[in-house]
Amino acid sequence: MDRTRAGDYSENVKAGLWRSGFFDPGASPTVLSSSCETPSTTTMRGSEMHPLRKLRELGSATPAEVGALLAENVVFNSPILVRSIKGREAVAAIFAQSSSTRGSGTYTAEFKLDDRTTFLRWEGTIEGRKLESLEVIVDNEQGLIAERTIALRPYPALKLFRDAMYASLKSKLPPDVWDYPTP
Repeated sequence: MDRTRAGDYSENVKAGLWRSGFFDPGASPTVLSSSCETPSTTTMRGSEMHPLRKLRELGSATPAEVGALLAENVVFNSPILVRSIKGREAVAAIFAQSSSTRGSGTYTAEFKLDDRTTFLRWEGTIEGRKLESLEVIVDNEQGLIAERTIALRPYPALKLFRDAMYASLKSKLPPDVWDYPTP
C-alpha cells in the first residue's frame, strides 16, 4: 500500500504535532494508517509497521520478545507511574503486561515524525470502558527503542488500567514509582 494522507483527522493531528514541536514544520510526516482507512502495514521502515506495534498486534508478547526491541538503556514515561522507568528488563516487563491488561483494541494511526520517531494512536477498552493511548516512540541508531512516552485517556479508564497494572507489577517495580512520597 502506498503511503497516503488520511482526511481532516490526520491534518488536525499533524497540525497539533507541529505546534507541539515534535518535528520540523517544514517536513511532511507520513501518515501510515488512520481510523479513516483500513489499518495499513506500510510504515516508516519501508514495508513494515513499527516493530513494537507489529508485536503488540500479534497478541500477548513475552518480556523476552519485547526486550529484543529495546535498547539496553531504554526509558519509559507513563501517566500510571510517578517517574520514568529505565532499563530493558523492567521496561520489557511493563510493555508485556500492558498488552494483556489493557483489553481489546487496535492501533488506529501511525505517523512517521522523523527518521527515528513514530507517533501511534490506539483505541480500545478496559473492563468495558473506552481507553485511548497516544504515544511517541524514539528509536536509536540501531533501530531499537530508546524512549517511549505514552498518554492515556479518559481518566476513569486510565485509573482502571493503572490499578490493574499495579496489581500485576507491584512486586516487579519499586514502590516509589507508583506513588509520591507522603510528607
